[in-house]
Amino acid sequence: MRNKIFVRLVLLITAVMIICGIVFLIISYNLFTAEVTDNLQQSASYISAALNETDNREDYLRSFGAGNIRITLISGDGTVLYDNFADESAMDNHLDRPEVKDAINNMTGKSSRRSDTLSQRTHYYAVLLSDGSVLRLAETRNSVFSLVLNMLFPFIIAVFVIFVISFYLAKSTSDKLVKPINELDLTDPLSNNVYEELSPLLTRIDKLFSELNEKTGELARHQQDFTALINTMQEGFILLDSNRKIISVNNSVCGLFHVSPQNIIGHDLLNLSRDLTLSEITVSALEGTPKDMLMEIDSKSYSFITSPTKDGENTIGCIILVIDITERQNAEKLRREFSANVSHELKTPLQSISGYAEIIEYGIAKEADVRRFSSKIREEANRMTALIEDIMKISRLDEGVQGLPREEIDLLFLVNDVAASFKDVARANKITVSVEGEHLFVNGVKTILTEMLMNLVDNAVKYNVPEGSVTISLTNRDGSAVLSVADTGIGIPEEHIPRVFERFYRVDKSRSREAGGTGLGLSIVKHGALIHNAKLEIESTAGKGTVIRVVFE
Repeated sequence: MRNKIFVRLVLLITAVMIICGIVFLIISYNLFTAEVTDNLQQSASYISAALNETDNREDYLRSFGAGNIRITLISGDGTVLYDNFADESAMDNHLDRPEVKDAINNMTGKSSRRSDTLSQRTHYYAVLLSDGSVLRLAETRNSVFSLVLNMLFPFIIAVFVIFVISFYLAKSTSDKLVKPINELDLTDPLSNNVYEELSPLLTRIDKLFSELNEKTGELARHQQDFTALINTMQEGFILLDSNRKIISVNNSVCGLFHVSPQNIIGHDLLNLSRDLTLSEITVSALEGTPKDMLMEIDSKSYSFITSPTKDGENTIGCIILVIDITERQNAEKLRREFSANVSHELKTPLQSISGYAEIIEYGIAKEADVRRFSSKIREEANRMTALIEDIMKISRLDEGVQGLPREEIDLLFLVNDVAASFKDVARANKITVSVEGEHLFVNGVKTILTEMLMNLVDNAVKYNVPEGSVTISLTNRDGSAVLSVADTGIGIPEEHIPRVFERFYRVDKSRSREAGGTGLGLSIVKHGALIHNAKLEIESTAGKGTVIRVVFE
């Protein structure tokens, strides 16, 4: 910081000096040029007045001698009649000279031209005489280039002296400015007595220290809560880093493998188990592919499920869940036994029905026994029907909650219904909601699709601007239905876009709370899309608006 202040002060002073010098040269040269032009104009005025009154103009002009001012008399056709610096007979036609042209057209004319060298410039002034001829006066003076050369050496000396002075002034000033900053006590920011301009910074630092202490305490509490949570899990929990080092385990794992956390945390997974299959699925999870396996431990069956943990797109470790599936396998065994029993129970009445029917079919039964055999067939059939009904009841109980009902849904009708429901809210916020597109059909759950669309439109209205618009469109992209919601609202900064679908994530917390947002709207949209095997696309520019598309594949 000291160096920056020092360098900028030196450069500023030097630049000011150079700019002042250049401005001085320009002003001086302009004044100098104006003086020459005024002198030529006055002289031309006097001489032209005399020439208009005399008949012998050449003799009158010769009376002036050579002098410093060049006098030229030019006829109306451009022929040089007289020149006190050169032989007029050897001079070419002057009708094309700018000052001569201006004099003929406008009574007077002036111009300046640089000499063959850069050191001099000739200034011309011409006036139209009463007989149509032109009197031209010219004077050669040093050019601005020559003026700069003459003043260059003293100017460099002056700049050097000022540079040296500014060097020491800048060094002294920067040291004085930086010294109080270097002596700040950041452990107690508000106790410092320094520049008033630093007070907001010190207040902010003090606030950050308070927030840091609060966050540190909160982090410690979260760590305790996390430890307490995983230790209350019946399932085993193992957290590994990217090098397969154990970061955390819960009590279930320690009890299963008969180890203590102190002996395995920080060590390789091999210190917990040397099973090759477990090692392989762990490597697979660290490469981004979740896998699972079964392992027998102490006469019990366990399912090891690995899942990668990510930071953005990078895999930074993996989680291993250890689930006791002994009861599930026993239940599967019971179901198999149940199926075998059911088969047996169904087989018995079917055999009886088949036997009695066969006796009747081949006429083996006596006439008196047919009624009795028919009654037996009916009884066995009723028995089998009752058995099947009982099996179906048991199956329904085993299935638990039924799957959500799906139907063929016209998205355009759904969109129009949702848009109509936002009509009053949009009008109150001076926002236009429009629908465009064609009839597209998807197989899905209507309540979930409605909830997804409601959340998208709600966000588009809430985070819009007055006089803004929301456009809901339906398009067909290579056979896939695409539902788009576009707004002209505040937009989403680029760094926030990858996280907007996370639960409770807000780009602008204050505005989100003011608008009544919970931070769950887009998370609901994301999970609804997963249920319908749809993809989400988002395009947004801060200050310009957002477009979110749901692509049903």
